[in-house]
Amino acid sequence: MVWIILWKSSICALVALINKNIMKDVEFVPNDKGAFIIEENGERIAEMIVGISGKEISVYHTEVIDRLEGQGIGTRLIESMVDYAKNNNLNVIPLCPFVHAKFKEAPEKYAAVWNGKEK
Repeated sequence: MVWIILWKSSICALVALINKNIMKDVEFVPNDKGAFIIEENGERIAEMIVGISGKEISVYHTEVIDRLEGQGIGTRLIESMVDYAKNNNLNVIPLCPFVHAKFKEAPEKYAAVWNGKEK
């Protein structure tokens, strides 16, 4: 089982992923940090640092542990963040080079949450 946690301003959304693809329950828990994280067997294997202000979610940094790079885990973080942005009517500001590159590769895929402009 893999967990993704979104920490939003003073709120954290806990999203359980079963079989790494099926989203289950979302629970909001207070906290002061913004991050999507993936843990596997008690180990944090990836994280995406974000900040939410008004109707924008800024993505600052994405990191996956070295031994799992290139296996689509960073993309899973992006997909979860984009789903969250869509569900909450947020515009994404992709300041993270990895996220920005992915958005530029497929702007039509992210058009609902990204205007394609540099910021």
